[in-house]
Amino acid sequence: MPLARLGSLSSLSSLTWLGVALRAGLLAYAAVQDTHPVIKFTDIDYSVFTDAAAFVAAGRSPYLRSTYRYTPLLAVLMTPNVLLHPICGKLLFCLCDLVAGAFLFAILRSRSPAPGAGGPGRGDPMPLRRAWLFTALWTLNPFVAVISARGSAESVVAILVIGTLWGAMTGRPRAAAVFFGLAVHFKIFPIVYAVPLWFGIDYACDTFEHHRRLNGGQTGRKEEQAAPEFKLRLWSWRRFEFGLISGGTFLALSLIMYSLYGHDFLEHTYLYHVTRKDHRHNFSLYFYEIYLGLDLARNATAGVAQGLSVASVVHAFGALWSFIPQLGLVAALGVACASDLPFACFVQTFAFVMLNKVCTSQYFMWYICLLPLVLPHSRLTNSNWRTGVGLLVGWIFGQALWLSQAFRLEHLGHNTFRNLWAASAVFLGINVWILTQCIRNHIPQ
Repeated sequence: MPLARLGSLSSLSSLTWLGVALRAGLLAYAAVQDTHPVIKFTDIDYSVFTDAAAFVAAGRSPYLRSTYRYTPLLAVLMTPNVLLHPICGKLLFCLCDLVAGAFLFAILRSRSPAPGAGGPGRGDPMPLRRAWLFTALWTLNPFVAVISARGSAESVVAILVIGTLWGAMTGRPRAAAVFFGLAVHFKIFPIVYAVPLWFGIDYACDTFEHHRRLNGGQTGRKEEQAAPEFKLRLWSWRRFEFGLISGGTFLALSLIMYSLYGHDFLEHTYLYHVTRKDHRHNFSLYFYEIYLGLDLARNATAGVAQGLSVASVVHAFGALWSFIPQLGLVAALGVACASDLPFACFVQTFAFVMLNKVCTSQYFMWYICLLPLVLPHSRLTNSNWRTGVGLLVGWIFGQALWLSQAFRLEHLGHNTFRNLWAASAVFLGINVWILTQCIRNHIPQ
């Protein structure tokens, strides 16, 4: 086995074991804190997953558990909670964290360092130490570890999204297609990645193959200069194959679930999230409009029962209009940044979460998992690092400001709805600033 390979395994192994230790400590803390009668560590959704898994284990529908709004696959994955021990689901989520970290490490090693980042020249892999440090932003991130240790399933989505990029960036487009189909089935939002994947997967695979030849000494000087060029084409056989496999994976899983659970599967897995209106624990600017529209929603429901009414029409369109600016920006970013798939997916996800009508802390995981792939190719970690620090401080400040008003509202009973809306506006402004700076400081691959 080559020495470089041994070094790679050793580096990834050390990082993984540190991640295991961090999550083991959090799981031990959870076992103690969950005995507290009021403030528990485990997320309430974890009990929802477990209850749904109990129904599945008994041969019944997971949707018999109220508020279960996920694919039945998640309930199936959670059945060990019922059959073996309630901690099994958390162990699975933590394992997904660690495997996602391994995927990140592999992608980083396959990419050349950004110009000015030091290290080897064009076509050479990223140095082990640098790849280790950027992967640690995920594997050793306390926010990520806490989310999984609390029993949130976001790490399952993360591993499927990162697995998609791993396949695309390491010359395995068929594996990427399977991961992508699974990701969209598991949670509908990754469908936005179809845009950059369609326009960028050819360039990603060709670039990997070109770098592989350079490192293997299989190209001459003339060929070395003929690096692949990104072209915004609409069609290729590789893209057709990718769409066929990913679409087939998604449709096959969905048809199986529909045959088992009928319309409940469509309603709770997909349709509910299109018209979802949740004003609690919601960082979004839309939360106040949702709260003020609760009476309208109830009147609209009654109006539908009695026949079409103005209120029902307003409510129906109100649930959908927020998608216009959100999906418009996300699609435009996907096309504009398709030459760099990790960066395109990151800016798409950041914009999607920023403009979504429901935004909770768990949603931040959707773009945090992509940060280790983006930061090595950003001036925010190099020549413009002071701005990078400022962005991080602003992001934390925006959340702290919002949480301070949310605490007064939910725990002290103060009427801070307007203050909370103002904090949401501030947080939105900070996120717009972060997104524009990330785009301005990006160094193309």
